[in-house]
Amino acid sequence: MAAKKYKMMDLKVNDLIPYVNNSRVHDEEQIIQICSSKPKLT
Repeated sequence: MAAKKYKMMDLKVNDLIPYVNNSRVHDEEQIIQICSSKPKLT
């Protein structure tokens, strides 16, 4: 089986298009929990 080739792209957040069939929707409380669990990059 041939390996798939992927193209790396730099995009601005505003240029991203949400995937319509994505079933993951987070409410505001979940987003706060996710953000606070991520390490700070400063």
